[in-house]
Amino acid sequence: MKKLFIAVMVGLITVLFGASSCSEAAVARSGNLSIEYDETSLYIISTKPTLEFNVLERHGDAWLTAHYAQIPGNNQYIKVEFNNRGFGACDVWNSPNGVVFRNIWKKVYGYGFS
Repeated sequence: MKKLFIAVMVGLITVLFGASSCSEAAVARSGNLSIEYDETSLYIISTKPTLEFNVLERHGDAWLTAHYAQIPGNNQYIKVEFNNRGFGACDVWNSPNGVVFRNIWKKVYGYGFS
């Protein structure tokens, strides 16, 4: 009985202190559209010469890997692809993908995208 109690306590402590490593969903909204993404899944590929990263995004019931890439010299559009299906252009200022990009930009560089 003592071993069972110790095993339960170890499991409880592991769960309590391991909770900080769980995913942290954030929601990016633009107008009536929104995207849920997992900030803890952020993987920075490059910051020079342009920002490029992967992050998990929820689309319906599925989580997809979103690959964002800044277009050099362009602050209006970014490139986004999901699960390696090919890039498409998204507006940085008027789309939920743009909000995700700007939020990650602020996390990486410490100041807002302009």
